[in-house]
Amino acid sequence: MEVCTDLSLATPCCAESENQVQDKLSTELNLFDPTWTKLKRTAEDDTAFASNPEHETLSATENAMQKFMKRRNEVAAKISRLLIKYSFNEAVQQIWKGPTNSSRYMEPWPIKKTLTMTDVGRNMHRASRLVLRRKLVNKHILPYLSYQIISRVENQGAGIRIYDLNTSSEHQLIFKRWKGSGTYVLMSTWSREFVKRRQLKEGDLIGFCWDAHKLILVFSVIMRAGSQYPPA
Repeated sequence: MEVCTDLSLATPCCAESENQVQDKLSTELNLFDPTWTKLKRTAEDDTAFASNPEHETLSATENAMQKFMKRRNEVAAKISRLLIKYSFNEAVQQIWKGPTNSSRYMEPWPIKKTLTMTDVGRNMHRASRLVLRRKLVNKHILPYLSYQIISRVENQGAGIRIYDLNTSSEHQLIFKRWKGSGTYVLMSTWSREFVKRRQLKEGDLIGFCWDAHKLILVFSVIMRAGSQYPPA
């Protein structure tokens, strides 16, 4: 019986000690749980990051670039479909019926130039190149070319296919950046393939647009010098 009494007296003591230890351990874990500090710090970091002006500027720039690329592809596809669907003469007849003839007609041609004596030469002789403005080339041609081709354009020059929309013929010229002035030129057979063949003269208005689907530069004579109407 004494043994039994000792055991029964010791049992609650052991149980009480165990509970105290559990309470103590539980309290320490609750007070010093490292995940609390980590979670709190992460939330603070996220708040600071979200309000960072540089981060907001970067996100805005990326969104603007995505919208620009999407719009550019849509415009390129629209121009390509227009050129496939209509012949040159049909396009001229449809557009020329509208009240705002000139502005509507020129819309498909983001690159336009009134030819100078340097472009056509005197009496169609010694016209070795067509000069194009750097700003127009940077905006309407270079974005569609690969890095390798652009590198060649900036140095020795690169071959480029040109489709004459008026005559439905394809030609090959050298596209090159003219380092002296920073402008871009179409050279090689420009005089024979375009000036002489198309009888181009000073004052003629020509246009170019890039066909993103066929990867070719489309050319057209928009207006002859001294004329109020596009060529038939």
